[in-house]
Amino acid sequence: MFNAGLFEQGVDIIPDIVPQDGNTDLTGDYINLANVDRAYLVLYVAGGAGDAEDCVHVDLDQATDNGGTSAKAAAVVTRYWYKQGADPGDNSAGVLTAATQWTAVELTTAASDINFGADGDSLGTSADDGGKPVMIVLEILPENLDVDGGFTHVRNHQEADTFDTARIMCSHWVLTGSAYAKAIPNSAL
Repeated sequence: MFNAGLFEQGVDIIPDIVPQDGNTDLTGDYINLANVDRAYLVLYVAGGAGDAEDCVHVDLDQATDNGGTSAKAAAVVTRYWYKQGADPGDNSAGVLTAATQWTAVELTTAASDINFGADGDSLGTSADDGGKPVMIVLEILPENLDVDGGFTHVRNHQEADTFDTARIMCSHWVLTGSAYAKAIPNSAL
């Protein structure tokens, strides 16, 4: 194999939700997963002092096109990883070096709605507990979409209404295994 660049190897990075206050519900664009092997939704939530009871809720929708046609829940997440940072009380709300490794979580049932944090954490993770900064990576396998029904696109919706203070959130998609890899990828929207 030749010494291909990142994009020529079939990787694409798509900015989804730009950094903004997570106290507002945030909705990303529909991303086309028809010609990729895997998709990873990378979420970042900045720390916030005093947020002991915060919760980040993420849900995924699938559709037949990037306009959201026939949109419905996408129960496609079976595993994710998270890395939690230092307590923001020392003004290090953006520092993730306190955690030396990622924590992996395997789900027994595919999920479309996931709560991370102290309030109603149904999946057993302490991610985003106590107002610490956290990075979360959700793995999505395109074949778990309703492909027989023509569903090829997915988007995420983030809710963080339980925050006591402003908390900056953002997300990116990382797509791998593109069937049509090239130096500059086409838009996946």
